[in-house]
Amino acid sequence: MENDDQFYQAVADELRENRINDAMWTKAIARSGGDPNKTKALYIQMRVSQLTQEDHRQRVYESDVQPEPVSDSLWEKIEAKLGPKWMRVANYAAKAALVAVLIVIILNPREAARLLRRVSDWLLSGF
Repeated sequence: MENDDQFYQAVADELRENRINDAMWTKAIARSGGDPNKTKALYIQMRVSQLTQEDHRQRVYESDVQPEPVSDSLWEKIEAKLGPKWMRVANYAAKAALVAVLIVIILNPREAARLLRRVSDWLLSGF
């Protein structure tokens, strides 16, 4: 189990600096029946849970969208197959593909990771 002390510390800092999430605080009041002590305890639990989930999502995102580096030997194989003239065309196409992939990443990171894996598999298969 991960150490969640950092999240409790972040919530403690937020409370000390009076930087609370108003919507979450209101929800905690409603769920605690208005009891101030229960409200604060419930808010802390909810906020730590939220921070934990955000951290988990970020870790999944970072691990899911990291493309594997393309080796020099792969580029050499592509150049040998296409020749210098078509390599220029391939470079333009690669730039266009990169722009398309960046758009997909911005709109849907999970789908972008799948797309990058498919393109990588296709390139490694020798087309």
